[in-house]
Amino acid sequence: MFVLVYWLSTFIWDLVYYLILISLTMILIKIFNISAFNSRALTTRAIFCLLFLYGWSSIPLVYCIVRLFKDTGTAFMTAFCIWLFSGMLTCVADLMLTLYAWVPGIIRVQTILSRCFLIFPPYCLGSGLVHLMRNELMADFGRTIDANLYVNPFSMSLVGDRIVAMSLMGFVALIITYILDLDIRFPNIFYRVKKTKKKFVNKKNCFFSSYL
Repeated sequence: MFVLVYWLSTFIWDLVYYLILISLTMILIKIFNISAFNSRALTTRAIFCLLFLYGWSSIPLVYCIVRLFKDTGTAFMTAFCIWLFSGMLTCVADLMLTLYAWVPGIIRVQTILSRCFLIFPPYCLGSGLVHLMRNELMADFGRTIDANLYVNPFSMSLVGDRIVAMSLMGFVALIITYILDLDIRFPNIFYRVKKTKKKFVNKKNCFFSSYL
């Protein structure tokens, strides 16, 4: 019970601190009136969900990574590098496949890789923001030709799959963190055999000592 309370309190504290940073980010978007992220209420809500779930999934995963290292500083630096390069490489790979979508078979490869990349929170955040921005640009273009090209950002074709992936990832990482800190001791099936053998040897020694 103490382990559960400890990790929940730690996670809530880190998440509240992260929420403060999200709030400052959303305030900056409002102040500078970034049209790609601020022109529609649904888009703004989708950005907030992406940012929040990025912290929701990343914080427990960092807890799991830290346990692999003895030094806390090295652990956090390693986690930072993993998050940085995984986000950059996956987003660049997805962008390059999009540019060569005219090649036969590339769209299928991109679809498969985009599903595999959902295990990386940086990819979910980065690609989600790119999809939202592209959706806003298409909607603005649709106004010029009197067409409604705006797509609901929470649909699975935009950022819905990324929201679901990061939500599940946060729950799974929290459960793994809790299990790793439990003092689970598996039964030793050889314990009784060794103990019985030891007792037999002791009786045998006692028999010979009494005989002598």
